[in-house]
Order: sequence, then C-alpha cells, then structure tokens
Amino acid sequence: MYPPLIGITTGYHEHGEPTAELAKRYVDAVVTAGGLPVVLAPVQQDSLIERYASVLDGLIVSGGRDIPPD
Repeated sequence: MYPPLIGITTGYHEHGEPTAELAKRYVDAVVTAGGLPVVLAPVQQDSLIERYASVLDGLIVSGGRDIPPD
C-alpha cells in the first residue's frame, strides 16, 4: 500500500523575484505521520487546482500572509 499523498500549500512572497516558500516542519510532520508530502505551487488556474484535488488524499493549508485569516 502506498502512503497517502498530502498536499501542503506554500506561502507566496514578492521580494524582487516572486517566491513560493514553506517551512520544512510541515514536510517533516507529514513524513512522521506516514504520508508523502506534496509541496503545492501557488497556481490560480481552475483546471490545475482540480487536478491537485483529484490526486491528493489530504491537504494542509499552511497559512501565511497571502491567505486572509478570516
């Protein structure tokens, strides 16, 4: 049996060149729990988001400045 694929959203920052970033602790937590982490690129095309949803077994929304807390 394969480990579950767990998507993890990334933060998006523009410090000159746009950058996607993620603290390694998220990846480590998924591995420790027995999953296979999939670091997600920040895309906005519905077809790409739907593809992520069709493949992943779970999702962690890591938060950050680009996701409004409300």
